[in-house]
Amino acid sequence: AKEDLQIWIVEHAYLLKEIRKRELKRAIKLEFGERVSRWFDDRKITENGKLSGQLSKLLEELSEMEDGLLNRDMEEVKDGIGDAAAVHAGIAHMRRMTFEECCEHAWNEIKDRKGYLNEQGIFVKEE
Repeated sequence: AKEDLQIWIVEHAYLLKEIRKRELKRAIKLEFGERVSRWFDDRKITENGKLSGQLSKLLEELSEMEDGLLNRDMEEVKDGIGDAAAVHAGIAHMRRMTFEECCEHAWNEIKDRKGYLNEQGIFVKEE
Protein backbone atom coordinates (compact mmCIF):
# COMPACT_ATOMS: atom_id res chain seq x y z
CA ALA A 1 0.00 0.00 0.00
CA LYS A 2 2.87 2.37 0.83
CA GLU A 3 4.52 1.64 -2.54
CA ASP A 4 1.22 2.22 -4.34
CA LEU A 5 0.87 5.59 -2.62
CA GLN A 6 4.44 6.54 -3.58
CA ILE A 7 3.77 5.56 -7.21
CA TRP A 8 0.53 7.56 -7.21
CA ILE A 9 2.32 10.63 -5.79
CA VAL A 10 5.06 10.41 -8.43
CA GLU A 11 2.49 9.99 -11.21
CA HIS A 12 0.42 12.94 -9.96
CA ALA A 13 3.21 15.21 -8.70
CA TYR A 14 2.64 17.87 -11.37
CA LEU A 15 -1.09 18.06 -10.63
CA LEU A 16 -0.45 18.26 -6.89
CA LYS A 17 2.11 21.02 -7.49
CA GLU A 18 -0.42 23.03 -9.55
CA ILE A 19 -3.12 22.60 -6.91
CA ARG A 20 -0.66 23.75 -4.23
CA LYS A 21 0.28 26.82 -6.32
CA ARG A 22 -3.37 27.81 -6.64
CA GLU A 23 -3.95 27.30 -2.91
CA LEU A 24 -0.90 29.43 -2.11
CA LYS A 25 -2.02 32.23 -4.44
CA ARG A 26 -5.48 32.18 -2.86
CA ALA A 27 -4.01 32.23 0.64
CA ILE A 28 -1.86 35.24 -0.23
CA LYS A 29 -4.89 37.13 -1.56
CA LEU A 30 -6.93 36.27 1.50
CA GLU A 31 -4.08 37.11 3.79
CA PHE A 32 -3.83 40.66 2.39
CA GLY A 33 -7.53 41.36 2.85
CA GLU A 34 -7.51 39.79 6.30
CA ARG A 35 -4.44 41.78 7.37
CA VAL A 36 -6.01 45.03 6.19
CA SER A 37 -9.29 44.14 7.92
CA ARG A 38 -7.46 43.52 11.20
CA TRP A 39 -5.52 46.78 10.75
CA PHE A 40 -8.82 48.65 10.25
CA ASP A 41 -10.34 46.92 13.29
CA ASP A 42 -7.30 47.55 15.52
CA ARG A 43 -7.42 51.26 14.72
CA LYS A 44 -11.21 51.43 15.16
CA ILE A 45 -11.63 52.57 11.54
CA THR A 46 -14.20 49.84 10.85
CA GLU A 47 -16.31 50.91 13.78
CA ASN A 48 -15.82 54.71 13.76
CA GLY A 49 -14.48 55.62 10.32
CA LYS A 50 -16.51 57.30 7.63
CA LEU A 51 -16.69 56.04 4.06
CA SER A 52 -16.26 59.62 2.84
CA GLY A 53 -12.92 59.74 4.66
CA GLN A 54 -11.82 56.49 3.06
CA LEU A 55 -12.82 57.76 -0.38
CA SER A 56 -10.69 60.88 0.23
CA LYS A 57 -7.81 58.59 1.24
CA LEU A 58 -8.31 56.57 -1.94
CA LEU A 59 -8.11 59.72 -4.08
CA GLU A 60 -4.90 60.67 -2.25
CA GLU A 61 -3.36 57.26 -3.03
CA LEU A 62 -4.43 57.44 -6.68
CA SER A 63 -2.83 60.89 -6.90
CA GLU A 64 0.38 59.42 -5.47
CA MET A 65 0.29 56.72 -8.13
CA GLU A 66 -0.29 59.35 -10.83
CA ASP A 67 2.71 61.37 -9.59
CA GLY A 68 4.83 58.24 -9.74
CA LEU A 69 3.73 57.51 -13.30
CA LEU A 70 4.40 61.09 -14.41
CA ASN A 71 7.84 61.04 -12.75
CA ARG A 72 8.61 57.49 -13.89
CA ASP A 73 9.13 56.54 -10.26
CA MET A 74 8.08 52.90 -10.15
CA GLU A 75 8.55 52.64 -6.37
CA GLU A 76 6.01 55.44 -5.92
CA VAL A 77 3.70 53.74 -8.43
CA LYS A 78 3.99 50.45 -6.54
CA ASP A 79 3.34 52.21 -3.24
CA GLY A 80 0.28 53.99 -4.66
CA ILE A 81 -1.17 50.79 -6.08
CA GLY A 82 -0.60 48.91 -2.83
CA ASP A 83 -2.00 51.72 -0.69
CA ALA A 84 -5.06 52.04 -2.94
CA ALA A 85 -5.61 48.27 -2.71
CA ALA A 86 -5.42 48.53 1.10
CA VAL A 87 -8.02 51.31 1.13
CA HIS A 88 -10.25 49.24 -1.17
CA ALA A 89 -9.88 46.23 1.15
CA GLY A 90 -10.70 48.42 4.14
CA ILE A 91 -13.80 49.87 2.50
CA ALA A 92 -14.94 46.34 1.62
CA HIS A 93 -14.46 45.31 5.25
CA MET A 94 -16.39 48.37 6.48
CA ARG A 95 -19.28 47.26 4.23
CA ARG A 96 -19.08 43.63 5.47
CA MET A 97 -17.54 42.27 2.28
CA THR A 98 -14.18 40.64 1.65
CA PHE A 99 -11.53 42.05 -0.64
CA GLU A 100 -11.40 38.70 -2.42
CA GLU A 101 -15.13 38.63 -3.19
CA CYS A 102 -14.91 42.19 -4.55
CA CYS A 103 -11.97 41.23 -6.79
CA GLU A 104 -13.80 38.10 -7.95
CA HIS A 105 -16.92 40.15 -8.70
CA ALA A 106 -14.86 42.61 -10.75
CA TRP A 107 -13.20 39.78 -12.66
CA ASN A 108 -16.56 38.19 -13.46
CA GLU A 109 -17.78 41.57 -14.74
CA ILE A 110 -14.86 42.11 -17.13
CA LYS A 111 -13.59 38.66 -18.13
CA ASP A 112 -15.77 38.34 -21.24
CA ARG A 113 -16.07 42.05 -21.97
CA LYS A 114 -15.41 43.10 -25.55
CA GLY A 115 -14.47 46.53 -26.77
CA TYR A 116 -11.68 48.57 -28.28
CA LEU A 117 -8.98 51.09 -27.40
CA ASN A 118 -9.85 54.63 -28.41
CA GLU A 119 -7.33 57.22 -29.63
CA GLN A 120 -6.51 58.20 -26.04
CA GLY A 121 -5.62 54.59 -25.21
CA ILE A 122 -8.75 54.06 -23.10
CA PHE A 123 -10.64 50.77 -23.34
CA VAL A 124 -14.24 51.39 -24.42
CA LYS A 125 -16.56 48.46 -23.77
CA GLU A 126 -19.11 47.36 -26.32
CA GLU A 127 -22.71 47.84 -25.18
